[in-house]
Amino acid sequence: MAESLSSVARKVKRNGLLSARDCGIIPLAMRYAIISDIHANAAALRTVLVDAQDMRVDKIICLGDVLGYGPDPVQALETVYARVHVCLAGNHDDAVCGRRTTEDFNDFAAAAVARQRKTLTADALAWLKKLPYVCAMGDFACTHGDFSDPEAFNYILEPEEALPSWDARPEPLLFVGHTHQPGIFVLGESGMPHRLEPADFAVEEGKRYIVNVGSVGYPRSGMCRSFYCIYDDQSRAVFFRSLPFDLEGYREKMGGKGLDEAPWVAARAQERATPLVRGRAKFGKGLSVKTGTGRATAAAAPTAPKRRSLLPIVLAASLALALGAALAVHFGTREKTVVKTVVKQETVTQTVVKEVVKEVPALAPAAAPVKSETIAFQIGTRAVFFSLKLAKGSPPAMVRFTFKDAKGAVRLAPLAPSGVVKQNLTKFRKGNGIAVPQGAVSAVVEVGGVEKDAPCTIEHFYFSDKEEGKDK
Repeated sequence: MAESLSSVARKVKRNGLLSARDCGIIPLAMRYAIISDIHANAAALRTVLVDAQDMRVDKIICLGDVLGYGPDPVQALETVYARVHVCLAGNHDDAVCGRRTTEDFNDFAAAAVARQRKTLTADALAWLKKLPYVCAMGDFACTHGDFSDPEAFNYILEPEEALPSWDARPEPLLFVGHTHQPGIFVLGESGMPHRLEPADFAVEEGKRYIVNVGSVGYPRSGMCRSFYCIYDDQSRAVFFRSLPFDLEGYREKMGGKGLDEAPWVAARAQERATPLVRGRAKFGKGLSVKTGTGRATAAAAPTAPKRRSLLPIVLAASLALALGAALAVHFGTREKTVVKTVVKQETVTQTVVKEVVKEVPALAPAAAPVKSETIAFQIGTRAVFFSLKLAKGSPPAMVRFTFKDAKGAVRLAPLAPSGVVKQNLTKFRKGNGIAVPQGAVSAVVEVGGVEKDAPCTIEHFYFSDKEEGKDK
């Protein structure tokens, strides 16, 4: 039944204003997809965006770290630019655009920053430099790390570490990323914060929440799945979304571009490994690639029964390519792929050739390793720690790690079947360790020269199942 005019008038007199609800207008609910830590993984981002579309979200908020680590910085950044309504800065984004240094990054992360900076245009770097650190959306707020000092990118890992953020913001609901660990921190009447595992919930009066939405493209902790959250501001409900993560595709993309992979990737791949049922086969016609030669040959197309002019098709395709290039916003200095189109005797041939072959060399065969050491550890150990520094002027070194099980059999190593190999090193340190294959109980490290008859000179060497400096 419609509300009487006198009833509405009383509300105006009492409140001094007329709200939408007083007029019988119920505000439309907004559903926000809140994503974080894409880390240059365009495939995982596309999976999340498709799911968000199916879930009928109205706006998308990214909490930062579009860049870092992964193989597709340009595609990921262009997708975020085109599809995301609000994008905040993460520490990797700031490092790529130059707003912060990489002095607190490990070697793997710092190398990715330097590599990705070279692939982005000046426009991309300028856009990254303008990204804000915090956004407030009424009853909730978002940042990458924590709210007490958003530009410092502090981690919230323990319940006590959530308190400064609640002190800094008035909103009952806060969203963060950065740790890649989805979960909920809650503060209630007791005043003692506690952490809960990811689960859908509705905001309760008198309680405060910090929700870590997890990682879209780099789920290094816990379940190897892409996580993000949806917030419905009418029901005040938060929903965690957990989607399959294509680990095999990610590894192929990294390897295809000649990039090393992180230890957690190799460890998760071993956990997921399943034997092939029939082996691998090629069932397709057309382009065939001879591995290792860098050559590609196209199979001859069958002769058409009726000869038709294909020149209009070629012209239309060229026009479409030109329009696509003109309309797209490009942030990357991409690799150049040459497509040759030849019109001859009313036939069209198109050949696209692009191949990257990554080989893992052995240690220099002419001499024994300069240094070789074996350590034993308990089964289930997740990582071993190694650091190396060569003397000034020393030829570069190559390092090989081999893992063995209790029977002495070589276990599958994370980066290559014959062992983890690093080459052309003058120094090496991996703060988060080198992943230990499942079932391994010992590891051998060998350090030798890269070139024949050019042994390296070691100034500092450390190899243990305990982190350096914490082995006392």
